[in-house]
Amino acid sequence: MKILIWNPYLSLGGGLRLLIKLTEAISCQADVKLVRLALPSGCINNPEMLNNKKVEILELNQFWLEKHQIILGIKGTIRIKSLLRRLLPQFLAQGKQKQFQNAVADCDLIYCPWPHRLTFPLTDKPVICTFQDATLLEFPEILGGQVSYLEWQLSKVWMEKSTRIVVSSNSTKEKLIKQFGKICQKADLIHHAILPETQQNLPLDCSKLLDNLPKKYVIFPANITTHKNHYNLLIAWSRFQRRKEFPLILLGNGIQDLNYSNPYFPEYWSAARLTGVIYRTNLILREDIYALGYVDDADVISLISQATALIMPTLAEGGGSFPVEEALTFGVPVLCSNIPVMQEHLSYRSAKIAWFDPDCPSSIVEALNTFFENYAEYKQSAIKGMTDPRPSWDDIASQYVKVFNEALN
Repeated sequence: MKILIWNPYLSLGGGLRLLIKLTEAISCQADVKLVRLALPSGCINNPEMLNNKKVEILELNQFWLEKHQIILGIKGTIRIKSLLRRLLPQFLAQGKQKQFQNAVADCDLIYCPWPHRLTFPLTDKPVICTFQDATLLEFPEILGGQVSYLEWQLSKVWMEKSTRIVVSSNSTKEKLIKQFGKICQKADLIHHAILPETQQNLPLDCSKLLDNLPKKYVIFPANITTHKNHYNLLIAWSRFQRRKEFPLILLGNGIQDLNYSNPYFPEYWSAARLTGVIYRTNLILREDIYALGYVDDADVISLISQATALIMPTLAEGGGSFPVEEALTFGVPVLCSNIPVMQEHLSYRSAKIAWFDPDCPSSIVEALNTFFENYAEYKQSAIKGMTDPRPSWDDIASQYVKVFNEALN
């Protein structure tokens, strides 16, 4: 079969890593003759990332509205363009449809890994999509009310018109059933929460960033989006008595804005809200917490591998957490939100986890205290769990190809 992986919008970082690994693994399956990977131009700087004769990379031209650039040299207009992109999906869909028709011409089916905020393509060929999560539907404060409603409408069309729907966890499936009803009950479950890289390819050398960081630290790698729950974590951290012994390292898109301080707070509400917490609770930057901002993937892995512990206070995930998976692979013990999707993900792991209620700062503090009072036990359990059997990308790809064949038949 010839497959078009249609991905006109992509989040760089973990999203790109997942897509590359999955594409490569699908192309290696016996039934697959060609995988055409259509994605925004400039995403793959190194073509050797996909050095496979059965993979064809198709870079999609971006329209002026899609590019993250200021308008007419006017500062601050990137946010305006972002809002227009959200409010005018039909306008963007017309241009994308022409690109889509050229890309799909000789393919047997279409696979869309991220249908979020994407118009369903006009085609008579089978379409399979994966709903990685339901976060944008659960947290309307991320997009705002009007844009959240547009996202719900677009998602509903994908649910109704897709030949097959794949979900990354039972938790995500239940959330989609709550949103869209019985149409989601037949969704295929394929877990994605595995190590993004093969263990042999993981960099074990220490990042240069470590030179400017304390030797002992707790790490939380996540962007500044609401559902990542920095707000409750920072409140809890201000009450954690051993925070100077084990400072908190934050990294991810938008986190750099937490380095603002009174009276010069950042402009946008998400960052301003968190800097307000830091100010009101007397947390000290570069002593109690370090706000690094965006960090390259290789450095993220190095920082995780050298951490004393990883904490994951998330309120919602799709199929689990890649940082948690990475930490446990390196024998780094984990403190984690006691939410269904993380229970589902970590049920396949033997390491002892310090669970807490992510909506309750006191619960987070209690988990931190218990964790460090019994650190040797958690660390030993994490090291022992490094040898837990885990699925490979080939395992996941074979499940997808099975769904593809059933869709074709």
